[in-house]
Amino acid sequence: MEKFNKLLKCEFRFAKTYLTAPHFYIVRDNLPYDYKRLYDEFWEYIDKNWYTKYFYNTPYRYIEIDWYKYRMMENILNRTPLSKEKLKEDIKNLWLSEKDKITVLNSFKW
Repeated sequence: MEKFNKLLKCEFRFAKTYLTAPHFYIVRDNLPYDYKRLYDEFWEYIDKNWYTKYFYNTPYRYIEIDWYKYRMMENILNRTPLSKEKLKEDIKNLWLSEKDKITVLNSFKW
């Protein structure tokens, strides 16, 4: 797992258009070359160590690492905090309005 630290510590963007399913993401195509290789290796790791969970009737492969749950969709890696406290910490410095922050926190379901 240590091998993926560089990838998992890069800047994930907050999915601002999806406040009711709060998560962060990175897009493989926007990563530097060495990160793309790590992304591909992480995909293989998830492929061997995943569990299935449904999101709006669609099955996705997930893996939990530290304080986050990761889900890959083609060229996008989503990251969702595993606790409301971690989500609160992750969004506190975002540009979101207080109203949007409340919406995000109230939408947190896992």
